[in-house]
Amino acid sequence: MSSSDDDVPLGVRQQQAAARREAEEKKGKEKPAGGAANGRAAGSAPSSKGAPSPKSKASSADEDDSEGEDEEASDSGSSDSGESDSEDDVPLSQRQQKKAPAAKRKKPASSAGPRKRARGSEGGERTSDRNKAKSQKDKGVKMWDTLRHGGVAFPPDYKPHGVKMLYDGKPVDLTPEQEEVASMFAIMKDTNYATKPQFLKNFWEGFKEVRFLKRIHVGNFRVEPPSLFRGRGEHPKMGMIKKRIYPKDITINIGEGEPIPEHPYPGQSWKEVRHDHTVTWLAYWRDTISQKDFKYVFLGATSSFKAESDMAKYEKARKLKHIIGEHENVELIPPNILKFDFLGKDSIRYENSHEVDPVVYANIEKYKHMDIHGKKKGPGDQVFDSFDANDLNKVLRNIMEGLSVKVFRTYNASIHFERMLREQEAAGKSFQIKTVDEKKADYDHANKEVAIMCNHQRSVPQAHGAQKEKLEQKLEKLESELKDLHKDLKAAKGDSKAKPEVITKRIEAKKNQIAKAKLQMHVKEDLSTVSLGTSKINYMDPRITVAWCKRNEAPIEKLFNRSLLAKFNWAMEEDPDFVF
Repeated sequence: MSSSDDDVPLGVRQQQAAARREAEEKKGKEKPAGGAANGRAAGSAPSSKGAPSPKSKASSADEDDSEGEDEEASDSGSSDSGESDSEDDVPLSQRQQKKAPAAKRKKPASSAGPRKRARGSEGGERTSDRNKAKSQKDKGVKMWDTLRHGGVAFPPDYKPHGVKMLYDGKPVDLTPEQEEVASMFAIMKDTNYATKPQFLKNFWEGFKEVRFLKRIHVGNFRVEPPSLFRGRGEHPKMGMIKKRIYPKDITINIGEGEPIPEHPYPGQSWKEVRHDHTVTWLAYWRDTISQKDFKYVFLGATSSFKAESDMAKYEKARKLKHIIGEHENVELIPPNILKFDFLGKDSIRYENSHEVDPVVYANIEKYKHMDIHGKKKGPGDQVFDSFDANDLNKVLRNIMEGLSVKVFRTYNASIHFERMLREQEAAGKSFQIKTVDEKKADYDHANKEVAIMCNHQRSVPQAHGAQKEKLEQKLEKLESELKDLHKDLKAAKGDSKAKPEVITKRIEAKKNQIAKAKLQMHVKEDLSTVSLGTSKINYMDPRITVAWCKRNEAPIEKLFNRSLLAKFNWAMEEDPDFVF
């Protein structure tokens, strides 16, 4: 709306003018000539033609009210009632210098035409207009009958340009929100503001508040459907019912202020919503088969969090090597042999015999027959009835910070794996002249020994028999083709047009195919009862594999699939002389 009174109803303006005249008469003061002229302009002078027409009266009243506004503006310090600029933006010191005596001047009668509107109609009302509006609001005066406008104008949405930001000389991907703020600074980069510490300080504080989000792959985020539990090996719980998992069973971990994930079960809520910044799991729930176990959803194997965690785990196990080395003087004296025969993880049977220190042997014998209170144990009682893995971890942490049963397991797997690979390489030329497939077979054999040590065994796969038969048929076909080639070579030697050298090359290629097929059959049979993946993914330091490949010119792709290459990307730059 304009700051002019053009839109004020005529009746309201007349009432206001009459109220002013009445107030002046009560004071009983005679106005000077300038004041009389001004008073007539305010609507008190009669028309020269008698009663004014509605049109002329309206114009006069309009002028009268405008002059009244000029008087108010003059009293408030305005030097010229005809100025359109508001003084809200004028510094206080300048306003005081411009302030003049409240001289009242008459506006010419011709001013009844269009007048300048105050700039306040665009950028804000004049002080007098705001005071008047407040006064009218307090009095409850109706200001308009119908008001229509288009609201306010917003700036257009930001359109990303896709230019990356350089940080330490490296390009950084920005979200549209980040890019917009960075572009604001780029515009100001060559101005004086970019040299002012306060400007830079405030900008960086604000820029740090712009959320820098990372898109990270998530691991297995699907809740397993209800089914019958199978397990591996001769698991005692096979056939039990795995119950359905609902949102009420699941705890969510998410950032503060982030939208809580939705689920398809109306009327249910998540069991709990946490905001724990110290962990990287996204959700977990209790296993319905083993109530002491939990199922977790973690960030994907390729996430930076997982990579840092993996590297820290192997470095911790690597540190343990120096402590273990200090206790290698323990002497093992036969016949102090302990034989282990139990169901390990996933109920895979572990059966092995170990020579131990006599003190260890004596203690195990004692724990097997007597409990902590000195009472005799019966069949089925635990050997360590008052000591579990958590208690053992507490003891191990006294030896080395962060040491646990799992760290020891990682150390044991990595140190033995590296030792076996080094022993293979010690064969010298006989190893170096091997083909890549032969070197891979040696690598897999070392992996197998680690898997057996960690009890990562499995039942023979159901498809093993069919796969073995298929390889045998392939081998028979290759050997038959080799016999035919030998016949062709014999016949070619008696034919002047034939090219025996071509057939000879084909024979050599066929022999290589046969050797490769025999190697595949051997490896397939050798690894049929062990799982190489578990130890390779979780316990053998990948830097050992990377260094081995570089030393022996073996492609890493032969040993690590695509997912492992992504998971262990942090280890790919390791030197060939790396030692665990």
